[in-house]
Amino acid sequence: MTAQNGTRTTHILAAGMFAAGLAAASVASAQMADIDTDGDGLVTYEELLAVLPDMAEEDFAALDVDASGALDEAEISSGVDAGVLPAE
Repeated sequence: MTAQNGTRTTHILAAGMFAAGLAAASVASAQMADIDTDGDGLVTYEELLAVLPDMAEEDFAALDVDASGALDEAEISSGVDAGVLPAE
């Protein structure tokens, strides 16, 4: 019975973590729509400054893991998950 309860608990925790990941992804999508003023699917440093005026260029560069000069949805989501970008 303990093994079953342990397995059930693991499945419940995994489902909760998956749901939390989906929630973070949808927050990132909503943020992208609000921040991406030119609608190209990327957020530049200038676009991010409009909503986060205290964002340092070094912090933006750390979020821009592919060094493209703009953040894509995955980079925004990672920033939210890491607590560098606000969830809302």
